[in-house]
Amino acid sequence: EQSGVTSHADTGGDCAACHTAPWDPTPMAQRCLDCHSDIAADLTDATTLHGALQSQGADMDCRQCHTEHRVALRLMHPPV
Repeated sequence: EQSGVTSHADTGGDCAACHTAPWDPTPMAQRCLDCHSDIAADLTDATTLHGALQSQGADMDCRQCHTEHRVALRLMHPPV
């Protein structure tokens, strides 16, 4: 479990498995697709959810829907 996140628990707490250094030009969404090759394939097929979003020109990246750390961050930094 990573800060309350269980969906990527198989990374063993290795943050670098997903996150790059701030100076790395690789977009986070590309890092997601490097592991989630099934979703990368879906992006080319407009009959799938991810492909339909892509084909409609939706300016989205993975984090807009997949908010793995959002709950943990809210617990660490509650609104004032």
